[in-house]
Amino acid sequence: MQFELADYVIIIVEDLDRSLGFYRDVLGLTLGHRAGDYAQFNTGATRISLYTRRAMVDTLGVEIDPAPKSAPGFELGFKVDDADAA
Repeated sequence: MQFELADYVIIIVEDLDRSLGFYRDVLGLTLGHRAGDYAQFNTGATRISLYTRRAMVDTLGVEIDPAPKSAPGFELGFKVDDADAA
């Protein structure tokens, strides 16, 4: 088996409404759908989703500690024609 393209990325968030505001209103991503503690953006071949920490804990059945504030949690990169304009 060979992996060629990521299908989706889920970002664990504390506050879904606040996070939606950032990804939708600041970055300009289009919300595909939202259901309770989950939201997914229309981002082409690799979907970007947000899921609350509380919901992920319920799904997995184990506690998930947040990363220390001094540690980066993730990095997302987007290809754009003009980085300065973006």
